[in-house]
Amino acid sequence: MCAAGVLFWAFAHAQSAPAEPLSQAATSAASEEAALIAQQDAQLQRELLARMSRIDGLRRVEVQVQAGVATLQGEVPNEDDRLRARKLARGIRGIVEVDDQLRLDTSLAVRLRPALVRVKALAEQAVGALPLLVVAIVLIWVTAWLGRWVGERRVLSRLAGGIRFCSICCARPCASQRCCWVWSSPWSCLMPQPSSAR
Repeated sequence: MCAAGVLFWAFAHAQSAPAEPLSQAATSAASEEAALIAQQDAQLQRELLARMSRIDGLRRVEVQVQAGVATLQGEVPNEDDRLRARKLARGIRGIVEVDDQLRLDTSLAVRLRPALVRVKALAEQAVGALPLLVVAIVLIWVTAWLGRWVGERRVLSRLAGGIRFCSICCARPCASQRCCWVWSSPWSCLMPQPSSAR
């Protein structure tokens, strides 16, 4: 029996010897494939992080990619940014699934930041328009002052060569010096004039 046991052992050892190099080849092929997958995952992770870093609300998102599954972790300001992060991850070729572990940031400072940015932009626009506003106010003031000055001195009647008109509405010459300067009613020239004024 001892010879049969030795023979059995030799036969079993001979059968397992060729299997040994095959398992090493399979192991090295598997390790090469795992290294290739890890390299692809690292490239996908860099690409996804680069895209997210361009979007203000997604800069604090952490990304891990393993075997084509992207895991998103961190905090985002609102639900729209959360959906945008998912959509961005799904849009990258090579990512087969997205594991969304993002949380909404509830801090007041983060929520007010977009409103403060808008207020700052509006203030900058107002400051930029301030010189134009000042010029407009000065022009309106000068025009009002000049109109009052011309009205008080009757400069236009002197420039017209002494011809007096009833009013702007009918522009009819007057016979007397007093009949026409009724500026309170533009229709005064349409009313009958007294006989002494003609």
